[in-house]
Amino acid sequence: MKHISFSILIIVFIFCSLLSCRPSSPTPIRALLNYADSLLEVSPGTALSFLRSLPVEDYPEEEQILHNILLTSAMDKNFLSLLPCDSLIDAALDYYDKGDGFNRARALLYKERIQFSMNMPEEAMANCFEALEEIENRNNREIKLKSMLYEDLGSWYLNQMMDDKALQMFRLSYYNDSLINDEMPDAIRESELVLVDTPKIEVVSADTENGVEYKAICILKPEVTVPEYKGLKAPKNVKDITEDDIKAQIEQIRQRNARIVSVDDRPAQKDDEVIIDFEGFMDGVAFDGGKADEFPLKLGSGQFIPGFEEQIIGHSIGDEFEINVTFPEEYQMDEYAGKPALFKVKLNGINTTELPEIDDDLIKDTTEFDTIEDWKKDIKEKMETQSEATAAAQFENHLMQKLIDTAEGVIPKCMFDKRVDQLISEFERNLKQQNMSVEIYLQYTGMDMDSFRETFQERAENEVKLRLALEKIADLENLIPTEDEINDGLKEIAEFNKITVEDIKHRIDMDAYITDLKAVKAVNFVKDNAVIDNTIVEEKESEEASED
Repeated sequence: MKHISFSILIIVFIFCSLLSCRPSSPTPIRALLNYADSLLEVSPGTALSFLRSLPVEDYPEEEQILHNILLTSAMDKNFLSLLPCDSLIDAALDYYDKGDGFNRARALLYKERIQFSMNMPEEAMANCFEALEEIENRNNREIKLKSMLYEDLGSWYLNQMMDDKALQMFRLSYYNDSLINDEMPDAIRESELVLVDTPKIEVVSADTENGVEYKAICILKPEVTVPEYKGLKAPKNVKDITEDDIKAQIEQIRQRNARIVSVDDRPAQKDDEVIIDFEGFMDGVAFDGGKADEFPLKLGSGQFIPGFEEQIIGHSIGDEFEINVTFPEEYQMDEYAGKPALFKVKLNGINTTELPEIDDDLIKDTTEFDTIEDWKKDIKEKMETQSEATAAAQFENHLMQKLIDTAEGVIPKCMFDKRVDQLISEFERNLKQQNMSVEIYLQYTGMDMDSFRETFQERAENEVKLRLALEKIADLENLIPTEDEINDGLKEIAEFNKITVEDIKHRIDMDAYITDLKAVKAVNFVKDNAVIDNTIVEEKESEEASED
């Protein structure tokens, strides 16, 4: 870590004027809320506890509404469900119906997150876009809020498999975040140092004669070395598409168009679905959870304990019979583990799956093709394309892992921590799409937040190392995107947001944008200079072979 010290001298005249003309202090209540607001970024857990302790019912309406927003924000930052805050946010939206665009935009942000969690995507997206219109980019807080809204939109588009739109939203989120970094003090910005964390600002001294002296403790972007990146070897095994692969696709069509038919002229067979009544007994006494009526069971599925399904095979509709089994020693309910049981069973029905024959009529009804041969040709071409793509991804992944493994340098922990935060945020967005919160997920998995974060640590470290390695390669090889490449990307973003390319250039950090393009060019450079070597066995394949 490197340290930078700098002084900012404030003219005595201005300093004294501010002392004599400063506005009146905020009310004690507003001061408490401002304090809670300042805690949200540095210690959201403390902020949440503090906000919950405040006697908000005694506050004026304006402070109550602000408390609603801050409490919701604190719960969001602590990965708690926002559903209990729905009425609080509704009250805030009613209050801020006119004026105070920033707080209305904040309320809209949390309203759309609640709506996403309730599977109301259209309403949520409408609120996202309305919030974006409320923000004027007057300060860092508004820019940060805008970044969060774009990130939410990107997560929704990604969940809907709309990758292009998702990428555009994530780019806008990233570039709005980058705008905040441009607000650093002049002394740091003019030094042309690249920071990887927010500077820690400390007041060294302050008086009316000399002004104010600050010290900024900055963590700089590390230098990494990449010993080898040309001539790397990696496997690229393109799987040949065989007739068996085509048959497997045919079988999928048959399965998708199968129909279930009742059988009454033969006994039950393996793979049939039977409808049964059953009741289980241990030592002659019925046990809890051992009884059901009209229960559908596919024979051979392994759904019941070993031996149960096999003893149904051969029985016919109307048969009443007994089944003797023993619960496994490692059964999930200890009181049943390893114990014998008797089940009284009645077979009420037998269903079987009837698969259609593959012919031109079926192909015409279920695909856009008229004949089997046309369909086979098309599916083979698609499978070959997919096989090529899979091999190309295998090739690239192997090369990128080599860069990760060989990159050398001291990387600040804060870079890994930030990436973990981003990954957790993405994970949380996905959970919300399934109406689940991180809090509930942790309860299900038995993890605390520390162990949960640890599950993302390796991925975060790899991604940070790879990014640094790619940027280094781009510098070494002078990989600079062309004007056409730069403008094509800007045009894509501009068209989606219905603004001009010039507007985009003024709203984003062009240096960060070009650095992204350099990293992409570095990936392509490494691939173009690599050697295909199919004698290399991937680690996963090697493990599978050793198990066999």
